[in-house]
Amino acid sequence: MSIDDTLLKGVASIRKHNPDLVFLDIELPQHSGMSLSKFLDEDERNFEIIFSTFHFEFAIESYELEAIGYLVKPMSSQKLKTPIKRLKKRLEEKHALHKIGVIKDVLKDEDSKRIRIATIEGQYFINPEEINYCRADGAYTEIFTETEKIYAGRNIKYFEELFVSEKYLMRVHRSYFVNLRKVAVYQAREHTYLLTLKDGTEVLLSPQKVREFQEQMRSLDK
Repeated sequence: MSIDDTLLKGVASIRKHNPDLVFLDIELPQHSGMSLSKFLDEDERNFEIIFSTFHFEFAIESYELEAIGYLVKPMSSQKLKTPIKRLKKRLEEKHALHKIGVIKDVLKDEDSKRIRIATIEGQYFINPEEINYCRADGAYTEIFTETEKIYAGRNIKYFEELFVSEKYLMRVHRSYFVNLRKVAVYQAREHTYLLTLKDGTEVLLSPQKVREFQEQMRSLDK
């Protein structure tokens, strides 16, 4: 275990120790804990985060960074119960994926365009058009279709590159990859951009991706 008093020291410790869990204070000297992702490559974000702060208003930002917990100080063992349960479940899933060698078993069939994904439940064969959205989970990705949730042993950047020729699939946020044909509503809400899919799921849209998203949506109509 390592305890650091600045974000940059924390980044160095993360690279050194490769932790499963990081407790991250939002209000740190020099850099906010919310800016952690700016200092790490996607492949390095293979740990879970629990944020802590005195201020509840940072909660929406912790959601953007896919934290498993957001604790308003003072912390207590009771407040930790729910995020620790989430951590245990995530670690069990990741351990099972490594055990079956899933990282080497995401394969694309160039003829049918289907991909095969091995998971702890078995093997899935899906067409990219069946994907509603993908959500990043560190070195892993959750893939959501109309009927399935698939936990894949590749990071979201891998799927972004895998489907680069599929123009209806777009990386809309550091944590989300979306099938644009499944988008029903686009809206701005208190400096946060949201996409609502046809099944009611809300997905974050990065402010830096708004223009590209609008252009891609227009191109689908042509």
